[in-house]
Amino acid sequence: MKNKLTPFNPKVQNYINLSLQDDTWLNIAEGAKRAGKNVANIIAFCLAVDYSPDPIHLVAGVTLSTAIQNVIDSNGYGILNFFHGKIKKQKINERLSYTIIDSKGRNKTIIVLGGGKKGDETKIRGNSYGCVYLT
Repeated sequence: MKNKLTPFNPKVQNYINLSLQDDTWLNIAEGAKRAGKNVANIIAFCLAVDYSPDPIHLVAGVTLSTAIQNVIDSNGYGILNFFHGKIKKQKINERLSYTIIDSKGRNKTIIVLGGGKKGDETKIRGNSYGCVYLT
């Protein structure tokens, strides 16, 4: 893990490490614009997904394109970069999902959804999510 965190200052490294503790259930990063909060949160989320025993995880935004732009791609620093070479993209109905192949010996699925319209909350019913990233 040290290699992935070395570009960050000690405060951000500490934030990411604290997000991996068993008693952590909510991460909120505050700070100035362009402070690296989004990238730190994405890395914390990816590490949590990687170490989680749960198979299904959720990324959601106001719209699907917002979720993809801010979390999945994130100017090359998103989930696609973190799990480079281990992802299979699928489109199922209105859901977009990324299956991470052989993550610590288990397959994980990250479902990506947009919200903001009446009835969008019905798209997430019926699943138990291990980690959730809302943007």
